[in-house]
Order: sequence, then structure tokens, then C-alpha cells
Amino acid sequence: MTQEPSSNLESLRNRLESASGHEELGILNDLAGSYRDLPPKDRIAFAERALALSEELHDPRSKAEAYNHLGVAYNNLGNSQQSLDLFFKALQIMEKIDDKNGIAQSLVNIGQANFYLDSFGEALKYFRRALLVREELDDKSDVAQSLLLVGNTMAKMTRYDEALDYYYKALAIKEEINDRVAISQIYNNLGNVYLEIGEMEKVLEYRLQALHIDRELGNKWEIALTTYNIAEYYLQTKQPEAAYPYILESQELATDLDNKGLIRDNLHNLSLYHESRGEYQKALQCQRQYSELTKTLFSDELTERIAEMQTKYETERLEKLVAERTRELEQRVNDLAQTKSDLQFSKSRLQAALDGTIRALATTIEARDPYTAGHQRRVASLSRAIAETMCLPEKQVEEIHIAATIHDIGKIDVPAEILSCPRQLTEVEFSLIKNHARTGYEILRDIDFPGPIAEIVLQHHERMDGSGYPSGLKGEEILLEARIIAVADVVEAMASHRPYRAALGIDAALEEISKNKGVKYDPEAVDACMKLFREGFRFEEK
Repeated sequence: MTQEPSSNLESLRNRLESASGHEELGILNDLAGSYRDLPPKDRIAFAERALALSEELHDPRSKAEAYNHLGVAYNNLGNSQQSLDLFFKALQIMEKIDDKNGIAQSLVNIGQANFYLDSFGEALKYFRRALLVREELDDKSDVAQSLLLVGNTMAKMTRYDEALDYYYKALAIKEEINDRVAISQIYNNLGNVYLEIGEMEKVLEYRLQALHIDRELGNKWEIALTTYNIAEYYLQTKQPEAAYPYILESQELATDLDNKGLIRDNLHNLSLYHESRGEYQKALQCQRQYSELTKTLFSDELTERIAEMQTKYETERLEKLVAERTRELEQRVNDLAQTKSDLQFSKSRLQAALDGTIRALATTIEARDPYTAGHQRRVASLSRAIAETMCLPEKQVEEIHIAATIHDIGKIDVPAEILSCPRQLTEVEFSLIKNHARTGYEILRDIDFPGPIAEIVLQHHERMDGSGYPSGLKGEEILLEARIIAVADVVEAMASHRPYRAALGIDAALEEISKNKGVKYDPEAVDACMKLFREGFRFEEK
């Protein structure tokens, strides 16, 4: 990724006017890669021109670079799914021409898009692949960047000790090569992790060091991000007046850079600042702008927060106009009560509709595969019981139950004669069966479930040792919910009749998970499952 300093932008634009052929293509890609100095929409325009010209000139490397730049711009605008498609196109080209640097950068971009989609297991997989390629190339700066990206993902997965380890390794390399921009970024990330683990003195120490470097270098984006982080620290430590100038500086820079994500986050901090001063009308205005940007106006958390600040604002007005406004306030209270009642009714109807959709999906596949009729229902029952025995939160238990109820929905794409085949499947037939996890993911990915249901379905055949499918994930790369369903799925499948064999029985199933505890199956899920059957758990009648 090229990053031209601001002083070179005018020179690049002037050269572009008279350039042609490969020189023009190189300048277009340089402009498309000016991430710090050009807004995303401008970079998209340059990248699309580069893409068209690379086609005309039959230049695959430049075409892949244009795809990468275009994907980064879309990612900046919040369209991470579209950016993923572009990054995979770039990766395919880079692999075809065996451009190791291009392969590594494309892997990084795919990881970042998954990161922004909160698919942290997928992000970690691609960041690690990029790290391996960069270590082979022995470019210290790129290796440090990959270490930093792995650390960021570990932090998002709350694996803080591992995150710190990767950050300090990256910091040592960046200090060795005196990369001041990257050192500032790592200082910020160290501050973020120390904030999560409660070491507050280190939080402010690292963030102020980062800001000192950012101001020295004059990098707008880094200054905007670091001032936001410092403001967040002061708000969390109940020092709103100290936070305020940093909020304003970050918001001014974010607006100049047209970075909607940072504009949104600063609005949230402004709302907290005004609320701490009792300025509820200003707080309410900021919170509404924040909710419009995040497109989550009717989420439970924001609805409750807006209602809370609305009440405070009305109270402030009431103190000035008690006599005149008493009747109006009573009407508002009645309206709010009715609204709450209406919302609760709507929520109940939506939940009923979701439950009905899930049952319909489950019934659809079981109708095509009579030998596994009820299989998903029984797996869901055992999965829920395992999750409850592990004392998981109620919301997570419900997500596991939903995913388990439809975990085999992808088999709708498998021919019925293979599903009910009365003999051992051939390798080709089994490969078709194995596709059901990814097909299920594709069916469910765009449904607004209360949790990562599609990702759980995608991973329910992964195994702790990496021997599963479709991605060969290992250990904690696999979602806990998927690891639980994997145990329940194996137990139910072995205990039940299949067209190509008689039921093996529950004892054989429990022996299988016990023997492979910690190897293929999550040890905590196995322990919970064994405990359930010792205490009398039984599958319902088929």
C-alpha cells in the first residue's frame, strides 16, 4: 500500500494530466493508495480508472493493486463485505503471478475486512498467513505490521496477554528501524489493552507518548485517533473537562478526513461530556446524531439511552415551567408508557416470527432427509443443556440453541439420494456432504439473527486439532458455540440410526468424545456433556 505525503498530491495530479500508458497507471494507483490524504470517494475514482487502464494494458499486478486500493476505500466507507470480494480478486491475481509481497498485502486486507465485520477468527487466520509470508520475505517493517495486526485481533478476542506479547515484538522492530508513525500506533494499542485490564497509569502514559510523536510528524489521522483515545481515557476516569478539548480536536480532524466512524465515536463522547455537565438537550442531540450514523436508532441500548436523556431534558425544562408544564409532562409519561407497550408487543411478534422461521428452516432439511428427522432438534436440546451446564450467559445459550436447530440447513443443496444412501459414501459423495457447512453459512449470512448464527453453522464441523472442515481452524480460532455444537452433533449422530449403519449407542458416543477430549473436541464441552449423561440426560423420543 503506497502512502504519498500530502505535499506530493499536487505533484501527482499535475503529472497525471500529461501521463499515459504505464506511467499514468502507476500515478493512478499511487493516488488511489493515498489513504491518509484523500477521502475514500476520491480514492475510489482513481482506483476505478486504474482498474480500467490495467485491463487495457494487460497489467495483472497493477490490476491487483487497483482491486486492493478499491477494497480499502470501500472498507473505509463501512462496506466491508464488498471490500472482501475485491481483496479476494486481488489475492487470486497475486497468487497466479506469484507476487509474494502482493499476496501478503492481499491477505492483510482480507484480514482487516473480516476484522471490521467482527469475524475475528477469520481475521486471525489471514493475518497469520500474511505474517508467515512476510517472515519468509524478511522485511522487518512488514513483519512488524503483521505482528501488530495479530495483536489487534488477539485484543478483540480478549486474549490480552497474547496481544501484549505481539505488540511488544512489533514495537522492538519498529524502534530498531525508527518507524515513528508505527511506534505511535503501537503506543495507542498498548494503551487500549492496558485500559481493558485496568492498568490506568500505563494507559495515559502510552497515549500521551503517542500524541507527542503524532504532533511531531503532523499526521492528521494519527492525531485524530490519539486525541480520541485520550478523551476516552479522561471520560472513563471521570475527568470530563480534561476530555473536552481532545474531543473537539479529534472531531475537527475526523470531519476534515471525512472519517464517519471516528465522527460517530466522537459524537458519543460529546454526548457523555454534555450529560456529565447536566446539559441534557445537547447530550440528546449528540446521541441522536450518533444513532443516525450507526443506523441503530431502534436498538435496545440506544432506545433506552435516548429515553433516559429525553427524561432528563424534560425534567430540566420542568424546573423552569412547573405550573405551565405539569399537564404536558403527564401526557408525555402516558405516551412513553404506550410506546413502551407497543415496542414490547412488536418485540414479541418479531420473536415469534423468528422462532417460526427457524422451525421452518429446520423442517425443510429434515423433510428431505428422513433418516435424520429430529436430528437437529435433538442436537439443539443437548447443545442447550451443555451450554447451561457450562454456566454461559442466557443470550449465548439462546444463540447456541438457534444455531444447533438449523446447523444442517446447508444439506438442502445435497442431492436427496446421497443423504439417504444405504451404503458408505464415496470420496466424491462425501465431499458434497462436506459442502453443507459453507452452504448453510451462505444461506444464513444475510439474516439478522441475534448473534453470529451463520458463523457458528459454518464452523460446527471444525475440530480442535485442525482436522475438521471447511477451514481447518484450530483451538480457540473456532467459536465456543461451534465447539459445543460439535460435541452434541457427534454424540447424537453416533447414538442414532443412519441409512448405512445401525445406531452405535450412547456409550460408544460418549467413549468417542472422552477419548478425543482436548484433541478433536473442546474439553469443557466434553466434561459438561459427560456430566449431563451421568445425571440422567436422555434424548427425546424420535
